[in-house]
Amino acid sequence: MTSGSIRCKSNVIDLPGTYFLSAYSLEEMVARDYLALEKPDMVVNIVDASNLERNLYLSCNLWRWDFLYA
Repeated sequence: MTSGSIRCKSNVIDLPGTYFLSAYSLEEMVARDYLALEKPDMVVNIVDASNLERNLYLSCNLWRWDFLYA
């Protein structure tokens, strides 16, 4: 996990790459636990269009957890 800041004085946390929040791997556990415990104000989910079915699964998980707002 890396972190940094941008001009608007917001903290940017780069979580490990994951496709699911089901916590089957260490990366998924780190991402899920951070989102659940830290309750960030915003989540940016970058999706690769080359495999939408796999990549949008995380988007759906985030939406169900109320991390994405339409």
